[in-house]
Amino acid sequence: MARKSRFADYPHVLQLKNGKLVFRHPLIGQKTLPADIGSEEFADAYEKLRLLVDAPAAEAKPAIKKPTFADAYVAWKKSDEWKAYESKTIKGHVRHAKAFLEAPMTKTSKATFAEAPVDTPEAEMLPCLRKTVASHAAHKAKRVAVTIRKLYAAAIKEEWCLRNLGCDVEQVELPPSSPEKVWPDDICERFERRHQLGSSARTAYALARYGVGRRGDVAKIERDNLRTKRYIDENDQIQVATVIEFMTQKNQHNGGSVKVTVVVRPELEMVLNALDRSKGGTMLKTQAGKPFSQKSLSNQMAVWTRQAGLEPGYTLHGLRRTFGSEIAEGGADLFTVQKAMGHRSPTTTAIYMDQLNEEPMAFRAAAAAKKRSAEVKRLRAAEK
Repeated sequence: MARKSRFADYPHVLQLKNGKLVFRHPLIGQKTLPADIGSEEFADAYEKLRLLVDAPAAEAKPAIKKPTFADAYVAWKKSDEWKAYESKTIKGHVRHAKAFLEAPMTKTSKATFAEAPVDTPEAEMLPCLRKTVASHAAHKAKRVAVTIRKLYAAAIKEEWCLRNLGCDVEQVELPPSSPEKVWPDDICERFERRHQLGSSARTAYALARYGVGRRGDVAKIERDNLRTKRYIDENDQIQVATVIEFMTQKNQHNGGSVKVTVVVRPELEMVLNALDRSKGGTMLKTQAGKPFSQKSLSNQMAVWTRQAGLEPGYTLHGLRRTFGSEIAEGGADLFTVQKAMGHRSPTTTAIYMDQLNEEPMAFRAAAAAKKRSAEVKRLRAAEK
């Protein structure tokens, strides 16, 4: 029924056509009031309704969602650390993060780690973390453990939790890795007999064998990387040499690449001279005339070694070890080997040198001792 009139002294009060007084408000709808607007009953009823609409009950606060491991993963991907990763590293982190986040927290539960709050108490969470890491093979377990630590680190940075429980997960012991095989002279000769000058196989082999090294660098070397340099030899004579200068592909994304200069030896020069110089771009090309990727080059090298009748295990990285061993056994010091190999740290170089063939090193040590002994004898004779 339509209202008849309002009352200025009583907001929300109106009189219907039938004479009834009502209180109308969106929060409570329409309520009937006592008919006598000047009575105490009317005043009391009006005041109660007015307070009800003017000071409504506080709305219930929505429950605060606790940040989960899925939220920590998003935060990690937004971090500067993530942005500095190479694409290959990112793919690995994505793969192992997925393995962790999609894993059930317990065998009997459907709840995954992605849904679990990162501030879950240690007593409840740590056993689950240890079990999920232990459920993987050694190499993958180590990567998943790293992922857990990274997620906690991102969560701590966002102040979602206080402790990195990933650091309390036991370190996964990996089986000792066997170093890549060094290519002996007879193996090199068999490969060279099978793959002739001018072929991609021979070019890749020569670049890796004589100093370019890593597969990513071998795949990217162009003729434009060749330079002519002057240098002074051990007889103080000025000599001219051809060199290959390049920045290593490894860690290039985060500014950690290293400049390497490779002197082109006659064996490598012979291979490079056999290439078709009319084609620009990389020295190595697929049958389609396009550059190799790192992975495709490794796979193709396995094909080339099989064609040469070599047993499995002779790789491009093995040729890199062959080069490093050769210069170290030839008497180069640690710093020289480091620069030639393009290592950022001498610690990495020391690992290579620790795996050298002990026989030539023993002869070098004997020769050094003999030389030093002769020097001492001459000095003593001069003092007499």
